[in-house]
Amino acid sequence: MEFWISQTFNGISYGALLFLFASGLSLIFGVMKIVNLAHGSYYLLAGYIGISMMRLKDSYPLGVIAGAVVIALVGILMVRIFLRRVSGNDLGQVLITMGFALVFQDVALLIWGGDPGGVAKGGGARFFPPFPIDKPNKRV
Repeated sequence: MEFWISQTFNGISYGALLFLFASGLSLIFGVMKIVNLAHGSYYLLAGYIGISMMRLKDSYPLGVIAGAVVIALVGILMVRIFLRRVSGNDLGQVLITMGFALVFQDVALLIWGGDPGGVAKGGGARFFPPFPIDKPNKRV
């Protein structure tokens, strides 16, 4: 029974992540009329920056905040410097953002390497009190 509850929780969290990606893409295109194909690379860099800060300062909230702030600044600079020049030109936006996606991925590979890493398992947390599930605090 614990397996199914755990898989249900994992499916819901993965679905929430996909919703976050999709809503970010649709908001950027719907509100700002920017075709941003580097959207996933922003998440990649934010995650690696957050993990690096968390390992450096041993603070999970500080890692989340650092990743969000740095990627917000990267996004603002990318819009102001590069994407405003091709406003209204969908093909130009696709080419620029696709190029940035490749650059971001290669920079992440250069800095952090290709080996998988993760977050150390924290203390247990009960997600659903009636069910005997023990999930790390960082997964809830």
